[in-house]
Amino acid sequence: MSLFCSFSRSAASRIRVSIPLHSHRQHSKRLMSTQNNVSNWRTNGIPEISFGAILLSAVAIDQMLQSREEVSRKNMLSELEVAIQDDERKEQFGSRIIASKEKLFDCIVRRLPKYFDGSKSLTDVELGDKVSVVEEFVGSDKMYHLCRIEKNGNTMVGWFPISCLEKLQ
Repeated sequence: MSLFCSFSRSAASRIRVSIPLHSHRQHSKRLMSTQNNVSNWRTNGIPEISFGAILLSAVAIDQMLQSREEVSRKNMLSELEVAIQDDERKEQFGSRIIASKEKLFDCIVRRLPKYFDGSKSLTDVELGDKVSVVEEFVGSDKMYHLCRIEKNGNTMVGWFPISCLEKLQ
């Protein structure tokens, strides 16, 4: 584009601007080629390629998130297994210590509680069994004795309700 200006000393100044014709033609050619490109983009596969790329990206992101979630689940499961094994070791160690404790006194089982099956309960006890009390007044509301019984060569330790026991003299 070229610009020509001329000034005169008269009271009215004139500015003359001229745009060469060849730059106008180039502009219209570019405009026409852009319009052709816009109409051609539908026929040259660009929408299909774009859709495929977006779909492929979505699938890849989904796979990545699923693999992260699976790794997280496996880590959580292994942590829970370790915690359970630790609890079992502590419980076995605690049972051995309690089994080796001195007895305070002996009792006879006079009643069997109807619903008595907790994790710390003394089970497989029958009426008339002799149990050794290792610790008195344990558990919730101090309503149990920690008892030990030997049956069939096995030593079992657990809580038993005080109301179901009769102390031997």
